[in-house]
Amino acid sequence: MAMGLLLTAGYALAQAEQQPSAPAASAMSAAEIEAMATLRACFECHGETGISRDSARPNIAGQKAEYLSRQLFTFRRSSDALSSAKDADAKEGDNNDGGGVAKPPASRSDPLMSHMAAGLSDSKISHIARALSQMPCDGGKAKPAPATPPVKPPVALRCESCHGETGISSTPHVPNIAGQQRGYLRRQLLIIRENAWGADSSDSERWRTHPIMERQAARISIEEVDALAQYYAALDCRGAPAQ
Repeated sequence: MAMGLLLTAGYALAQAEQQPSAPAASAMSAAEIEAMATLRACFECHGETGISRDSARPNIAGQKAEYLSRQLFTFRRSSDALSSAKDADAKEGDNNDGGGVAKPPASRSDPLMSHMAAGLSDSKISHIARALSQMPCDGGKAKPAPATPPVKPPVALRCESCHGETGISSTPHVPNIAGQQRGYLRRQLLIIRENAWGADSSDSERWRTHPIMERQAARISIEEVDALAQYYAALDCRGAPAQ
C-alpha cells in the first residue's frame, strides 16, 4: 500500500508538478517520502514520466526494478570508491602531474549518475527502482505502429538469448531494451565495445564493463551498432511481436 502511494504520488508529481496530499504523505514512511523527492531529480533528466526527451539519456519508466536497483547501487559504489581513491591520493601527497586516479572497482561509472547516486540509502534505492518499474514504459501514451515494421538485423540474434526476441527480457536483472532511446543504446554499445578492447577512460568519463556484453560487442562493426540501436529503439516497449 505504501509503495502504491509512492508510485501514485511520484507519477502525479511528474505529471502535474504537485506535492502529495496530506493524507497520502502521512501514510508514507520517511524513506518513501525521501525517495519520492529523489524521483523529482530523476525526472529532470529522464523526462516527466520517465520517458527521456534526450536520445542520449535512457527511458527509465517500466524498466525492471532489479536492474534499476543494480545500476543505482553500481553508480553509488563507483562514487564511493572514487572518493576514497581521491582521499587516499591526497593523504599520500600524490604528485603525478594530474594523472588522476584509477577506476573505482565497479562495473559502470557516469559522472552525473555517480554524483546523483552518492549517499542514496539501500532503502531509498529500492523504493525508487520499484516505483519506476511500475510506471508505464510508454509514458501512458502508446506510440503508433510504424508504417514500416522494423527489420531485425542479423546481428540481433546475439542479443536475443538475454534480452528476448522482442527486446523484453525474462530475467529480472537484464534490462528491457525494446523502445529504449536510440542514442543511448548506441552509446552504451560503443562504450562496452571500447572497453572490451582495453580503452582506458578517465574518472571524468562514462565507462561500463560487462563480461557477457563485452564478448558480444567486441567484434561487431560500427554499422552493426547503428543497426542494433535503430532496431531496438523502434520496437514496442510493451513487447508487441516484432515483424
